[in-house]
Amino acid sequence: MMYWLLYDIVNDRRRAKAVRLCRDCGLERLQKSCFFGELQKGQLTELKEKMRNLIADEDSLYLIPIASDMVGQICGMGSAGRLAETVQPEVCFF
Repeated sequence: MMYWLLYDIVNDRRRAKAVRLCRDCGLERLQKSCFFGELQKGQLTELKEKMRNLIADEDSLYLIPIASDMVGQICGMGSAGRLAETVQPEVCFF
């Protein structure tokens, strides 16, 4: 399944570690605090566990599943064209 991962992490070291964790499991960085990509069940479980151990009470993190039939309806504007390399070609970009 495809996922959006969005975060607001206050501490620079925790934030850098979160970036590494996202990249290590194959998520594509679309904005400074926004990642997108496919995660298998085992990857998802491992990422959630590692993020739970990393995130402090002052931080926030959202991991949002996207049904495969909805991925083609994602619309991006401006520099969001990078997302086209990650998702299906029928995705709408301006």
